[in-house]
Amino acid sequence: MSNKATICIFGKLPPPFMGPAIATEILLKLGLKKNFQLIHIDTKINEDLKSMGSWSFKKLVKNFEIYIAIIKNGLKAKPQLVLIPISQSTVGFLKDSFYILISRLFCRKIVLHLRGSEFKVWMDRSSPIVRMYVKLIFSFCSGVIVLGNNLRYLFKGYFPEYKIFVAPNGGDYDIPEKEKSNSTTTRILYLGNLQSSKGIEDVVKAIRLLPAAIKNHIQLDVLGGWRNEDTKQGCLRLIKENQLPISIHPPEKKPSKTSNDEQCRHLSFSS
Repeated sequence: MSNKATICIFGKLPPPFMGPAIATEILLKLGLKKNFQLIHIDTKINEDLKSMGSWSFKKLVKNFEIYIAIIKNGLKAKPQLVLIPISQSTVGFLKDSFYILISRLFCRKIVLHLRGSEFKVWMDRSSPIVRMYVKLIFSFCSGVIVLGNNLRYLFKGYFPEYKIFVAPNGGDYDIPEKEKSNSTTTRILYLGNLQSSKGIEDVVKAIRLLPAAIKNHIQLDVLGGWRNEDTKQGCLRLIKENQLPISIHPPEKKPSKTSNDEQCRHLSFSS
């Protein structure tokens, strides 16, 4: 039997490709498994981006399957620590709260993980009952992780300072060196979910406003899934009407490789 401490990590895995799912995938592939016994509970209930935000009987069944998996793993593994990502919406947090309550039956230490920055906005718009429920659920937890030091304030009043931890998103990437050339063409990469709040419309409009002398020497590759049909059609219309140097790629594909004589500078606008 292994002497390693057991950690249970909650989180969805891609597809669909989105920040929290990719972050969970990276976390599971890191060196944690060298020092800990890892158990993963896949909390994915959406097979694509378009189904997010809607409810169905299939999703309800899937949630109950997740609850059963939590109980089985809790009884069998008795983890020393459980890591649970939390949502920034009332319905999403209600679902997450059941993960927390069930886990509390088998584990004393539960750490929450917020992969976002809209928690306080949601709380300010919520009813007193929702805020009281959130505070109650947090009382069962040992701490919370945020993505940066400037986000620690989100949980002021919910956790003491020493229980608010910072762990920026990241991963192990092998970026090959590019040969320098005299080409003036620059390729730009927008990588993320294609929705208004992520700035895809702003990027397209910014490319349209560039002087022709600059626009003729750039290529923007957009890689991601559309969340809203109106946003999609609006962007595609701007690209077509203005003949913008923008190529749209689905999230499961990669932009074509550049030729050896082209200088590439990949800039990520979103995550």
